[in-house]
Amino acid sequence: CVPLPPVPPACVYSSQCAVGARCRNGSCEPSCSSSADCGTGDACVAGFCEPNPNSGGQCVYNTDCSGNDVCINGVCHAFCQSDADCPALDHCDSGICSANHSSSPQCRANSDCPADKACVNAVCRSACVSSEDCCTCQTATVCQRGYCVTPGEAAPVCQSQAACPSGQACVDAECAAGE
Repeated sequence: CVPLPPVPPACVYSSQCAVGARCRNGSCEPSCSSSADCGTGDACVAGFCEPNPNSGGQCVYNTDCSGNDVCINGVCHAFCQSDADCPALDHCDSGICSANHSSSPQCRANSDCPADKACVNAVCRSACVSSEDCCTCQTATVCQRGYCVTPGEAAPVCQSQAACPSGQACVDAECAAGE
């Protein structure tokens, strides 16, 4: 066997994910209120869609699924050729519909942002002169290069869980306990 090359993370910062999602261990995790808000194979844990560590209970073998679906962690996943073949919260990953944990631009132009923000590196950002100008009620509390960014964006500590102490996860480029 030849080991596969490492897969680059989908994200490092939560700002690389859709609005309301977080970047945890290199994967965008959408916010949720129940597992019905999550893609195939995910569960809603503490308000975010994460890969379910437990069996989904739908199947044990591929034959337990309808059609040509494949049983992964007790959940039937459909085969696909493109994202259009998958349910709304999924994408086509290597021919199998799976929960979508890829990055997503929050904006492409200033017109995609509220009037008081600018689209900077695909994120709607507030302008600032110093960190005191950044709203402390938001996550972007550090002024860097004229725009408010998160502390993880200003001084990244990690890109994956491997860079964090045991029991911690890499959330928005910072090690966080209990995640």
